[in-house]
Amino acid sequence: MLAAATMVPLGVGAKSPATAALKLPELLKDLPEVDRKFALDHLKDLSDIRARAFAGRGDLIAQVLSLLSQPSGQKRGVILVGATGVGRSSLVQHIASETNAGTYALDKKFIEIDLAKLASMSAQMSQSPNERAPIDRFIDTALTRLQSQAVFVLRGLDAQSLSGPGTPVAYFLERLRRPIEDGGLNYVLLLSPDVEKVLPRDHFLRKYSKMIPVLEPSEGEAGHVILSHKPDWEASFGMRILDSAIDQIVRSAKDFLRRLNPMELVEIMEETLRRRQPLAQQNAARTALNDSFARLAQALAKQQRTGAVADYNEALALIQKIGELHGRLEAPTQAEVSPDHVKNVMAEVYDNPMIAKGQDFKKTLLAAIPKIREHVIGQDEAVGTL
Repeated sequence: MLAAATMVPLGVGAKSPATAALKLPELLKDLPEVDRKFALDHLKDLSDIRARAFAGRGDLIAQVLSLLSQPSGQKRGVILVGATGVGRSSLVQHIASETNAGTYALDKKFIEIDLAKLASMSAQMSQSPNERAPIDRFIDTALTRLQSQAVFVLRGLDAQSLSGPGTPVAYFLERLRRPIEDGGLNYVLLLSPDVEKVLPRDHFLRKYSKMIPVLEPSEGEAGHVILSHKPDWEASFGMRILDSAIDQIVRSAKDFLRRLNPMELVEIMEETLRRRQPLAQQNAARTALNDSFARLAQALAKQQRTGAVADYNEALALIQKIGELHGRLEAPTQAEVSPDHVKNVMAEVYDNPMIAKGQDFKKTLLAAIPKIREHVIGQDEAVGTL
């Protein structure tokens, strides 16, 4: 059990000019060293992190900024609900970075608190009722100091943390109840749909926050997200990305993965770029060449034993493949990413050869049903079920 503590509301400090430009250690410099160190270990300043390329989501950005800009006493909390990888963190990081750059008129630092990491504080909770636990010192010093100068980004809330009042995270949230209810705390809470479902309907976070869903983007929006990364990618990897490759990655994700997850699409393109780098291409070709030589030795030995035509043809095919691999090693590498490169990487990553062939398995199967009916007589019901 957590030690009992006096419910001390977060104080309101004087807001210094150009808060967003100040570094977190500067804002906490007057705290006792033990409290300052503890806070710096458990807080992350998102304002100082350079955001990756970001595109779209203009309506969401406007909603979040509008709520965070409300005067004290108004509802100033935001709950972003979305699946992992759909772009919640990227959205917040973009707002934090652009606010720091002066793009958005919000003189606030964006300070992240990982609630999952906070749960590890449970081992540090004081068992003595006369001694303040570290989590209480953390709230009463650092968070009090930062309240008027920061937007707190809360992440890592899971269903287990909401299972009872005795968990460290539940205790931490309860300590924030007063300033949240008073409208004196700016925060953005990142939730997955599963956790949002188990958050009690009468929970104070629901009452004093605006819930904003972060949905899967459309094909056009997803393509725009990938396209926004293109200049940085081409500069970093030193190769050209065809616009048709970007169209392909979105189309393949929709047709075969049945989802458009922006972060997943970014990772696929970056994996394709890594594999298209000259050194990576050469290493892949050498690995395939060594494997082909080993298989050829086995095939030749088998053909000598059996004398079978099939074994001879297998050895011949391997010899042809070795010649092609030698050609790849000697030929100049192509410094570009094409639709075929994207499809081949996706086929390997998701273990689905249909992606490389550009064949939608479902559509292929549906197209084959009439032919199946022709060859399977008297089983119309079974074929229809299939």
